[in-house]
Amino acid sequence: MKIFPIMLTASCLLLTGCSTKEQANSTENTKVSASSNQVQAEQTANNTDAATELTNREVLTDIRNELKIKDALLPESFPVEDGNYLGAHIEENTQVGYSIRFYESVAEDSNQAGEPLAEFTATTDEDAPAFPAFDEENIPEDMSVDLGYGINGILEGAAGSTYLQWKEGRWVLQIKAVSADNRDLQVDGKKMVKYLEEHALPAPHDEGMVEVSYPKGENNAEIRIIWEDDSTLYTLATTGDPVVALKMAVSVK
Repeated sequence: MKIFPIMLTASCLLLTGCSTKEQANSTENTKVSASSNQVQAEQTANNTDAATELTNREVLTDIRNELKIKDALLPESFPVEDGNYLGAHIEENTQVGYSIRFYESVAEDSNQAGEPLAEFTATTDEDAPAFPAFDEENIPEDMSVDLGYGINGILEGAAGSTYLQWKEGRWVLQIKAVSADNRDLQVDGKKMVKYLEEHALPAPHDEGMVEVSYPKGENNAEIRIIWEDDSTLYTLATTGDPVVALKMAVSVK
């Protein structure tokens, strides 16, 4: 009579082992299925991003084809979020120049207006503006600011505003803010210098200028990047982060 309990226990162990194995297999299958779904989701997202990028490139191609000036330069990099689209509208298109507004849209139709990104202008019938002079060799010691990478700028105040100015190659760069805002312009300056250490702005014929201006109480800057190449004057105007503006200017081709 003592044999039955032993046999029953062995049967229970066998059944428990089978059940545990089945649960393990089920869990593993669930993991495989979840992993497969994740891979499929990533592939779908990648395909969507690739399709969106292709559409955005086509917008630039269409713009180039419409411009009356051949071999026109345009920015090719814009801060468009994944899944959104680049839109563009030609404001002016003549034999002597063009002006294009770029914006971000959730719709594929490039005619659908969205969030403004930048305005890019090229003209051959205007004189270059008077770029600010900057003597990088004679910065007063009490105004000198170390921006890194061997570049020194000058920090000064005038008429309720604070200015940080420096020079890189043929480019003069200036950041302006309302003094009462107590904005640390050196932070922006160092970020811009660091970015330009590894990325080159277009080479101007004589000089180029980057103007960053913070309106009172605002964290988004108004930015103009201006340079002359041969007889053409180019201007990129945008708002937001100065480094993002530099990225757009660097991408001009």
